[in-house]
Amino acid sequence: MNKQLPVLTSILLLSTTWIFSQNTSYVIFKMKDSNNAHLLSIYEPIDKHYNAYVKSIEHRFRKGKSTYAYKGQLSETGIILCKIDNKNRFYIIPPINDTLAIDIYPERADKDGISFSKASARLQKWYNDYMYMPFVGYDLAAIFDSDSTNYVKIPTDVNEFISHALSSLDSLQEEIKNYKTIYELIKDDMLSAIYEDAIEKYHFILKGDKYGKLPYSDSMQVLENIQEIYTNFPPLLNNKLRLVNGDNYIVRYARFLDAMIVNRTITGLGPYNCYGVLPDKYRMPLLGEGILVDYLFQSDEINKDTAMALFTKMYPKSEYLPILKKLQYQDLKASSMGGKQVKDIYIDTSTTTKIHSIYEFHEEYFKHKKLLIDLWSTACIPCIQQFEYNQSLEKLAKHYQVSLGYISFDDFDLRTKWIKDIYWYNLKGVHLRASEALQENIQKEIYGNEPLSIPRYIYLNKEGVIIHKNAARPNFINEIEEMFLKK
Repeated sequence: MNKQLPVLTSILLLSTTWIFSQNTSYVIFKMKDSNNAHLLSIYEPIDKHYNAYVKSIEHRFRKGKSTYAYKGQLSETGIILCKIDNKNRFYIIPPINDTLAIDIYPERADKDGISFSKASARLQKWYNDYMYMPFVGYDLAAIFDSDSTNYVKIPTDVNEFISHALSSLDSLQEEIKNYKTIYELIKDDMLSAIYEDAIEKYHFILKGDKYGKLPYSDSMQVLENIQEIYTNFPPLLNNKLRLVNGDNYIVRYARFLDAMIVNRTITGLGPYNCYGVLPDKYRMPLLGEGILVDYLFQSDEINKDTAMALFTKMYPKSEYLPILKKLQYQDLKASSMGGKQVKDIYIDTSTTTKIHSIYEFHEEYFKHKKLLIDLWSTACIPCIQQFEYNQSLEKLAKHYQVSLGYISFDDFDLRTKWIKDIYWYNLKGVHLRASEALQENIQKEIYGNEPLSIPRYIYLNKEGVIIHKNAARPNFINEIEEMFLKK
């Protein structure tokens, strides 16, 4: 499968004269690098739920073409993820019936590459600075460590923490006055992150993982602290699914409620059974995203056929459904391949291998060719996340005549899943599972005394000599190109 997900929404470039319709937002993106082409990706909400997985809009800034106008028809204000060249990310909160302007400087690092102006600009900048490095200057863990078992004192210190954290946001009085909805959204997102973190630490204490089994009175105090959070900041008020951190807070609440019930309304969906305690307006998008994530990362936490049958029956009008059906088809297609050799993909499916070293891997498949090796496994989420950038990597490798090889650390009894994932992520190149001897060689040649960790990328020259034992990951495509340029 091509890892790039389907583009679901098209957008019309507009003139600079706006005629506002009800609940319309305009965002003007200006690319400040007219000498190179760049890709803007926009991830609009799905079922009024913050979306970090499916690109709804892609716009390519051609050389000399520097402006793109986005028109959003939103039923309610929400946070939208944007990416430049599939790596540098930032967030926008489109102001209803107003215009936000964004200057993009792709050569600058991270948050410094985005400049906001016009409507709600200072709030947008504050939020992006916060999301780039949340909790800067604060450490919630320090409160729990310093207060130790003083469970009565912890809530007071957490509230002081929050007041301190919000002080710089609350100082933007003029912006807050004019864009109160955006301010409330930012504040709720920040509170969702902080409270979810606090509740996670409380649960860690309740399970006895921090101080051992708690006395009954302490357990009751901790539970009271959790209940106080949910009372003061209700998870199901004001659709917190619009927030980046809101779904984690709501899911934490669902698990809290689910632990207290006997008869579940949803069963057979593993970690998603707890969604049955939630109203449909929350259950539908959370379940849709859960199934989506299981397909995208092939985590197999649930029986996807069971989940799809249930979701299709319960939510035939969900915006997630057409996306999920496409993924279901691609999943079935990948499962049916069974190790068939296709163009640009070669899989060594033998149960035994004569390849016992990286050098032998090069000699067998890539003699007299430059080679970039990807060390990965099907259970490695960071490995899978890098596959999003494979289109750019494959294009670059072809231009510089570099071959691609994949060595998997999956056990040999995971053969079926390994093969399926190769087709699912459309990993073009030569594929091999590492034997015990090859793993020992990789440990010695690449990691030495360091523990083995993946993903890892290794670059070899035409003679099979290792040039880089820890090459840049595909999301740093410019660094990879610099490596390919060197003789």
